[in-house]
Amino acid sequence: SSGKFYTIQLQGTGSWSTSSSVSGTPQNSRPTSPISPCNSIAEGGLQLACTHKQLVWGGCHLQQRVVKSCSLKNLNSQREKLRLSLSDPHNCFKILTEKKTVECEMLVSLQPMENCQVSVVMLAASPGPKWGHLTISRFNQPQDKKVLLLYGFGGKAHVNIEGVMTDPEQHMWLYLDPDTLCSTFVLTNTGDYTAFFKISEGMTATTVGGGLSVSPPEQILEPGHSVSVDINLSVTPDRLEYLLAKSSQKAICITRLTVTSGDESTRQRLGRLSRVQPKLAEKLSQLNQLPSTSIPDLDQLGDPYACAESLWLEDICEWTIGVLVERSALEALRLDTSIKFVDLATTVLHGWS
Repeated sequence: SSGKFYTIQLQGTGSWSTSSSVSGTPQNSRPTSPISPCNSIAEGGLQLACTHKQLVWGGCHLQQRVVKSCSLKNLNSQREKLRLSLSDPHNCFKILTEKKTVECEMLVSLQPMENCQVSVVMLAASPGPKWGHLTISRFNQPQDKKVLLLYGFGGKAHVNIEGVMTDPEQHMWLYLDPDTLCSTFVLTNTGDYTAFFKISEGMTATTVGGGLSVSPPEQILEPGHSVSVDINLSVTPDRLEYLLAKSSQKAICITRLTVTSGDESTRQRLGRLSRVQPKLAEKLSQLNQLPSTSIPDLDQLGDPYACAESLWLEDICEWTIGVLVERSALEALRLDTSIKFVDLATTVLHGWS
């Protein structure tokens, strides 16, 4: 959170408005005031600000708790006694109390300008989109309420990469076979929801001398499934000379591959957000070219544009793999492919014809 506070959505309205920062020292360190079974002391409309307009989860492993939090502030000049209650059609959201128990309802008392943290747990039992809302109302006055929307997804992909070497600095490297100039690595989805991956070259064909093929360059990967990715380098005499002149090292880095993978659900959610940062928009434009199958009820998730970056960071991974070839292999290949034309003899030697 950036620390900004927002007015939160009134029941029945369809827009959000931002409030200016409120002066005064937040009383975060003071424990929540005890609740007594009576109405709030404050009068008039419910005046609350919140650090979030919605709480948004990315993909969540099934049967695992994932917590998101926000802070509420009482903007009233008098004490507020509040009831927080959850509602969702999938029964997967719960309020996390100070005692680390989970409840569907919680009572809170806030002094003027006091903050309190509200934590919501998502625990999905089945895959698919999850949505709900947290209603905040005055104690014994349920008609005066505000709503914090909740969006998440049950099921999370986890892609592992095998067949590459990792150096002490955690950089990944892939050696091409010196005889065939080919290599293979394996991607496996060990998660409980569908994954995707896309492989692109980090250097242009002009830079590396061209001739590198990746198969498959992209694919949807179901849970428990693996795919072998084949890397092949085809060289012409000109490409050979370019690569040999590029470096005098024993192993030459001919290119770097960028492997982007993550939750297919998050890729589709991000694809629906058109107003994102330019750098992220460029990455998304490449991912949006992958074939996809529509996910039922995904349009129920009203993800805000502001959550695009956090969804990317939570659910999308990028690896960089340096592709290496031994210099001796290229030199041997140059000898094999070098063609020289010479003049034929015009006379017969040794006296035979």
